Amino acid sequence: MSRQQIDIVDLIPVNTNTDNIIKMDEKRRLNNRYAVGEQLGIGGLSVVYEARDDYSEYYGDDRRLAVKLPLEHLSAKSDIDAFMYAEYAHLSRLSHPNIIKVIDFGIDAEFNIPYIVLEQLNGRLLNEIPLTQFSISMKWNLLYTLFKTIEYLHTQHIVHADINPNNIMYLDDESIKLFDFGISINLSKKQLFELDYNTIKAYNPRYAAPEVIQGDVPTFHSDLFSMAVVCFELYSGQLPYIERSTELFERPISLRDLKLLPFGLRRWFKYALSADPMKRNKSYPLFLEIKKYI
Repeated sequence: MSRQQIDIVDLIPVNTNTDNIIKMDEKRRLNNRYAVGEQLGIGGLSVVYEARDDYSEYYGDDRRLAVKLPLEHLSAKSDIDAFMYAEYAHLSRLSHPNIIKVIDFGIDAEFNIPYIVLEQLNGRLLNEIPLTQFSISMKWNLLYTLFKTIEYLHTQHIVHADINPNNIMYLDDESIKLFDFGISINLSKKQLFELDYNTIKAYNPRYAAPEVIQGDVPTFHSDLFSMAVVCFELYSGQLPYIERSTELFERPISLRDLKLLPFGLRRWFKYALSADPMKRNKSYPLFLEIKKYI
């Protein structure tokens, strides 16, 4: 099935107030199977609800589920089904303990609304947790796990394209889950459609690489940059710039700026936070593997 480029100017909502949310009552079922419950969260393109699967309940499977729907004004777009399916396709190819699991994709027959069924995550978003609650070992474990998760993602040829604390869930068992693959890219196959990154603003600009802010397509290098910003903030309590990463063109990161990060990783982060993607690291720091055995 061939797809044209989505009209991203129309696709991205001006805001995410309740007027943009598809109204779901407690008795609503998607395709007469998934019962929709309370709202769990809302983003720039979609809203997530609790969900129950009639089949799972019938067969005694008590796993907790969530269903992701496009915001109301997007549901009528001609390519919204392909846009939603792309996220399902990305996740269905991944199997990793720190990446959210996808269960199903469908298009509701009555209202013609596409949806994605996911595992329901129990925890707090990383950006909701005060840094004072993280011990040194907790920070290290989070950093190590995030590195290995993104490393796995890239071996599967997937660019996440929006790594930030709003898309990382810190679970009750102190593990993490990376989620929201709505604007991700699979580099190993042709996309059903293309996003125009000159106009798309669905990513979080506070953590985006300079080239992405300037309109370039996200890459492995931009993912590493965003991950490095998240880790920098985890250790220092602030971003490595004031508002936007494009500031790094005028004021590059120095080793002095990295004094609060683990010593063995500082040089790696210096290059990972470079405004020039070609100067960023192409591999993950060996110190991570060494430190694991210390």
